[in-house]
Amino acid sequence: MDLSARQLRTGIRSPGVLARELLKARIAPLPPDTPRSPQRPWMEASLRRYFERQRDPSVLLADYDHRIAASKRRESAASEIANGRKMLERFLTLDQSQVDPTRFLMKPVRVEMFGHRVIMGVDVAYETQDGWIVRHLITDEEIRQIDHWRLYATAAALHFEERPDGGPIAAVQLWLLRYDRRVVGWPRSILARWVPRLAVRFDEIARGASGQAA
Repeated sequence: MDLSARQLRTGIRSPGVLARELLKARIAPLPPDTPRSPQRPWMEASLRRYFERQRDPSVLLADYDHRIAASKRRESAASEIANGRKMLERFLTLDQSQVDPTRFLMKPVRVEMFGHRVIMGVDVAYETQDGWIVRHLITDEEIRQIDHWRLYATAAALHFEERPDGGPIAAVQLWLLRYDRRVVGWPRSILARWVPRLAVRFDEIARGASGQAA
């Protein structure tokens, strides 16, 4: 089973909800030209420009505003677009005290995990003497509890260590941009204790998906 990062977050929160979502996608797949939210793609494009321009705060918001002005969807998706800008403002507040990353916006790749395949990217990564510190910018509300955040961070650590351009993890951080100044993170030693729980959750996701298919 292939899971995107967003689907994995859904499955961590509720395997049953993900199972129904996967079944619906098999029975009635969305046409390729179905309009999708521009929020996350615009945010990522603006973040890339921000990092490429030496983390100039004015570049980030100006680029996002330019995309709004040029879009035909600025009215139909006004709420999502406004929320995207708010999350970028929160990102800037948090990023002011950070150093330049080693890598940013690493492309999603497929990695085997507990017999399934997880497709995940990395928003920001720092190489240190103790290993990599990776940061994921969470812009949805699929996971809202500390245990869910820790399970997702565990998956992020395992994924990064197995991706071709990854390496040993020192820590994983999640910046929860739907909330003001909400940051969580754990060292690899803590996340290692959660690997068995993550394996159980993958089993629950697989059982749910097979049950719905039956």
